Amino acid sequence: MSARLWTVGLGLLNQANFHGGTERFEARVGVRLVKHADPWRWRVYTRGVLPAEWTGATGFEEVPCAPTRAMRGGRIWSEHVSWPLALRRRPPDLLLTLAFSPPLASTLPTVMTVHDVTPLERPGDYAPAARWYWRQVLREIAPRSRRILVPSEWARQRCAEVLGYPAERIDVVHSGVEPHFFADGSAREPDGVLSRLGVSEPFWLHCGVAHPRKNLEVAIRALALIRRRGHESPILLRVGSQSAYLERMRALARDLDVADRFLDAGSVNDRELAGLYARSAAFLYPSWAEGFGVPPLEAMASGAPVLASRITCLPEILGDTPFWGNPSEPESWVDAWDACASQSEEERRARADRAREWARRYTWDATAALCLGALRRAVESLS
Repeated sequence: MSARLWTVGLGLLNQANFHGGTERFEARVGVRLVKHADPWRWRVYTRGVLPAEWTGATGFEEVPCAPTRAMRGGRIWSEHVSWPLALRRRPPDLLLTLAFSPPLASTLPTVMTVHDVTPLERPGDYAPAARWYWRQVLREIAPRSRRILVPSEWARQRCAEVLGYPAERIDVVHSGVEPHFFADGSAREPDGVLSRLGVSEPFWLHCGVAHPRKNLEVAIRALALIRRRGHESPILLRVGSQSAYLERMRALARDLDVADRFLDAGSVNDRELAGLYARSAAFLYPSWAEGFGVPPLEAMASGAPVLASRITCLPEILGDTPFWGNPSEPESWVDAWDACASQSEEERRARADRAREWARRYTWDATAALCLGALRRAVESLS
């Protein structure tokens, strides 16, 4: 690579609105990238909001893009009006997006992160406007990128097949696990959440956005199946954002007479989440599709048994310690739970230790190093 300095534009615009998994990826990887100077100069585009992980960070130029606050429709305006104008006034050499797409009209050389292609493979899970938007992003914008970053080998193969993008220009850049999830479980105190909900018995934990792809339905049906067989089922405790899909799942639980076993804690902080992982009887991840899977890795780091769908990237990312279920078969989740619950204490500890060691391979520093490697390959193509 030549000795010249390369100005990299990094978008952090969505930090003003929402903090889902892709936004956390953007915040945690981005703050590590800007610590690297030559041959990089970092220009960071925001809406006046830097994530908490960036407190005290230096080594970058911040460029605010209106509106510099959270508001309805603000993300679309900033991404596709204010940001393109800022890029046109002072174009960087290379644009890097870690959580969302570059502007639709951008012609700058871009390295774009595609976390999965689920909107193309499961369009029925998305509202019409979201389906249209993601078609534009994945069919029109992604193919113009110099390189594409994906979180797993499975996602790399799907991008090559579904988008027709050259596999040799797709870099696997995995997500990471925050160190505090590996802390001693005895130091974690989720009791405020559990006492608020009245939970004093074994519970399954599920966390993530309330979305059809996350497949809470099969978990609720598994609860009903356990009850129909005359057994006492665990509580299914869910944490995460609210949505109309969650209301449908509450209605399903009522219809199946397990509403008393399905509880929602809403959003919790990382300390509470770590405690819930450590106290759970099992962590459930019954998704229909994933590009990576940070929550089950966090659960593994925390010592929780994991019950996961044997689909897409999850066997690749999670290794051999989860108990596997079929996302379309409630009975398979009952079987997985029975296998989990029937372990001896010695077997449980040994499995948890192996799972924790597996999770340790996923660090944010390693993620940033992989991202820098992809940037170097991208600028080589510009030289």
